[in-house]
Amino acid sequence: MRSVSFLKIGFLIKRYISLVEKTFSLRYWKNNGSITIIELSDGSVESLITKPALLQDIKSGKRPDILSLKDQEDLLSIELASFDSTETESMRALLRTFTTKNGVHFLFRDNGVLVGYISSMPADRFDIDRMHEGFDLRYDNLYMYSIAGKTDFFKTIGMLKVKAEEMSYKKLLAHCISPRLTKIEQRLGFEKIAMIPNYLNGKDAAYLEMKI
Repeated sequence: MRSVSFLKIGFLIKRYISLVEKTFSLRYWKNNGSITIIELSDGSVESLITKPALLQDIKSGKRPDILSLKDQEDLLSIELASFDSTETESMRALLRTFTTKNGVHFLFRDNGVLVGYISSMPADRFDIDRMHEGFDLRYDNLYMYSIAGKTDFFKTIGMLKVKAEEMSYKKLLAHCISPRLTKIEQRLGFEKIAMIPNYLNGKDAAYLEMKI
């Protein structure tokens, strides 16, 4: 039988408390998350509110105008090209992230072809096995899960912050393995809270937060 650490039990309790809080939160019922599609060739922007029914349609392939099978292949190709093999996610995991309730996501296209993305989720939906001491898992914090592909990092973080504020989030949270990207995120307003040893496949990561 696998043992459960006291730290994990603590996170489970905090997640339950967060669930109770958001059940009674007006924000939780009012806002359902969003997907913003940006066409780089002409600067056009389409923003969609992702209600549960729409998320289910995306997951089941009924909305190819938002995320087609070809887009999913491109999404995985971007993931594999952007990260070390020990850091990449499977297509199933990527799709699960993009269809998490109350997530805030951006898809970047160039002449219709998917070339980059941002994915995020409420902090209380983050993988509990990767949480650590000090991780602020409140439902009204937004965890920046991944940025990859053809994006302007500075503008992209700015857009995510604006959209997160529209959705009434209080903080942006992130982990960063690259020291160079950690410094960039700090220049953008993130505060490095702690270094997390052996965060992912033996690699240390900075844990960062930014108030919105």
